Amino acid sequence: MDLLEPNWEQERPDDKEIDSMGNQLQITSAPIDSPSIHRVIDAFRETHSNGGALFGRYSLSPDPVLHWFGSRNRWDEIDFFDYFFQSQAIADTLADLKPAQGEAITPAFQEGSPFTLDGEIAQALCFGGAYERFKGSAREAKELGERFCQALFDHRLDEVIVYKSFQPWSPWFHGIAWDFSWVIIDKRWMTIAVLCVTDTD
Repeated sequence: MDLLEPNWEQERPDDKEIDSMGNQLQITSAPIDSPSIHRVIDAFRETHSNGGALFGRYSLSPDPVLHWFGSRNRWDEIDFFDYFFQSQAIADTLADLKPAQGEAITPAFQEGSPFTLDGEIAQALCFGGAYERFKGSAREAKELGERFCQALFDHRLDEVIVYKSFQPWSPWFHGIAWDFSWVIIDKRWMTIAVLCVTDTD
């Protein structure tokens, strides 16, 4: 099962079915060892030296409720990011991102685009953090962003959806001017990659 095409014969899940998804959907860590990804993480940790950068990648188990909403890009209707970032997989691998108790996470995210993700990463690098700036050129930053995206989803731009946030939805963020979150959902392979950046003066 993938999330590429909706099943138009499937009825919209009701509230009870949506609530039960939390007991059925499995989220597991799916690390990706790519030099192109490590370079972006390392670059952000240099430019945002008082905060840092976190990255993780996860796989989703097949689930009919998830398929109905995910294949239609309606993740917000099931408060998916609240469930995702409070999952055990996140707690085990990115414990620093644990949200505050009762904090609503999904409203902090807005839909982005895989077509511009590389540029957003490059821009955040070039603008830098509180005290440090990217030591390369703007073109080099753009190339880092391009290679990061290529490592995650190659050129399958039509099979990926991106959500982004510039809000401090977790206590890990410093909530000043350098908070970035990108969630990259690969609808073919049902994986989710997370890149978060923060800094403080």
